[in-house]
Amino acid sequence: MEILIQAKKSTADPQMKAYAQAKLEKLARHFDHILQARMELGTEKNKSLETMKVAELTVHVTGRTGNILKAVQSAEHMNEAVDLVVDKMDRQIRQHKEKLKNHRRSKPAAAIGQTVSEAASTAVRSNGVARIKRFKTGAEPALPAPRRVPRPAGSGSVVAAAAVWTAAARVCLLLAALAGNP
Repeated sequence: MEILIQAKKSTADPQMKAYAQAKLEKLARHFDHILQARMELGTEKNKSLETMKVAELTVHVTGRTGNILKAVQSAEHMNEAVDLVVDKMDRQIRQHKEKLKNHRRSKPAAAIGQTVSEAASTAVRSNGVARIKRFKTGAEPALPAPRRVPRPAGSGSVVAAAAVWTAAARVCLLLAALAGNP
């Protein structure tokens, strides 16, 4: 893993560089496919005119898509900012590793096809019937045929016409239910 530590608009303190270097080396304990870790240290003024120390960490990991993970944190002291950004990146790396692990565990298409065919073969009964469908008949009234509602050209919409049809269908069903039960 290549580690780069830079300071924005100033030179970085050698002690701070050594501290950040030690923290960044710990990132490799969770994921060993890190190509490069680049940390940029700087200061930023807030609206309250306080100067905040900012640590920005960009990590390049191996993969087909060339994944880049990025984290930015700020604090009153540079040591705090470095600790916070390394902790945040550590969580991101663990999530990335877990995502890769879960992706690899998914079943290949061939295995899925076999399980479906096995399930279909076991569902066939001894007389050769695979599935029995049952339909309700008689007691329920059929839906009325959709009527064309005359309307002027260009007015309304298909949704409005569908709402009129469903309202008419509900009225017909209600009348049929009332006629069947005196």
